[in-house]
Amino acid sequence: MSAQRFCGFAVLGAACCLIASCGPSQSGPKIEKVPVFKVNGVITVDGNPESGVILAAMPLGSNEGKHQARQATSDAEGHFKFSTYESGDGLPEGEYALLVTWPPSRMTMGKKNIPAEEKQAKDRLHGKYITQETSPLKIKIEKGKTLTLDPLDVTTKK
Repeated sequence: MSAQRFCGFAVLGAACCLIASCGPSQSGPKIEKVPVFKVNGVITVDGNPESGVILAAMPLGSNEGKHQARQATSDAEGHFKFSTYESGDGLPEGEYALLVTWPPSRMTMGKKNIPAEEKQAKDRLHGKYITQETSPLKIKIEKGKTLTLDPLDVTTKK
């Protein structure tokens, strides 16, 4: 075998090893998937459906520390669906506190007649629903059941 051919095989072999090492890692932590159950609902702000309201489900009680918080964002009609593994698949069984924020929309950022404090606010709900202690919204997910929540109403009033 010529030296040129040997070098070509060596480069090809090194490239194959490099490409193979770029694949998904088999040594990372395995995520144990637990069953999830659909959770959906409607949220209103001061009685009106609003888009861009962010809900986070924080595990409580025996679930605390077992699962990460999961988020949902409302659409223009106030509808939301929680997701764990795939879009809209739901939440694991257990009890959760619902934390809610409503960041300023991009449309209000450039308007002139919006009060400065509203433009600068990080949460148009004034942080009232941002912690487990301050949010009165709690839910319980039962094994094998879809949970359609009664309409949730939050307020911008301080």
